[in-house]
Amino acid sequence: MCCGGCRSTDSTTQASATTPTNARPPAPLDNTRWVLTKLGQQPVRTPDGSREQYLLLRQSESRVEGFAGCNTIFGQYQTPTTGELVFANMGATRMACPRLPEETRFLAALTATRSYRVVADTLRLYDAATTDQPVATFHAVYLR
Repeated sequence: MCCGGCRSTDSTTQASATTPTNARPPAPLDNTRWVLTKLGQQPVRTPDGSREQYLLLRQSESRVEGFAGCNTIFGQYQTPTTGELVFANMGATRMACPRLPEETRFLAALTATRSYRVVADTLRLYDAATTDQPVATFHAVYLR
């Protein structure tokens, strides 16, 4: 009985030594509402009375949807291998608004995306040229 208790204590000690108690597992890429926080290195701010820019990747249909600042966006995505992400057949509604230049940059970042990283609640998208400076950064908002 004492020996079984010792083993239990040892494995608990090892687990806590290798896994920090405050570590958060990464948010899932799919079925998470990803709110845009940066385009390149520039912070994105949602003006009062406006909707936030976001992406939502629907795994069951390999479909992406979201809002780019003026228009609703839609298309498809693929994750050919671990860490790779490619958006395809992207489209948007055609409304004009003051945020159109930022929206154009957002859509260009999606088109250029070739890989991604999720760390805790942060998604970073990277183009083919670099993996040290993301083309876009997002924060997770979990769906219920």
